[in-house]
Amino acid sequence: MAEQGSLSHAEHAELVAIAEIAARKAGEIALSVFASSAGAVHKGEVDLVTEADLRCEKAIREHLIDATDFGVLGEEGGVSGC
Repeated sequence: MAEQGSLSHAEHAELVAIAEIAARKAGEIALSVFASSAGAVHKGEVDLVTEADLRCEKAIREHLIDATDFGVLGEEGGVSGC
């Protein structure tokens, strides 16, 4: 990768492709979970998290960490890969 803050067109395109794959994986998970009518659990007093939330974030996190040298900060799983 180029210096921080200056990506070449090719590097930018590669990162977009990686992000698209991660999003498509999460989309497949979300569709399968919602089709099964999975419920939500409380993660706080009025803060819900669904099985789809957890599984989608896990798939995105794993793909981004495997495909890049970046860390990931997610809503459900916090920081990893740093």
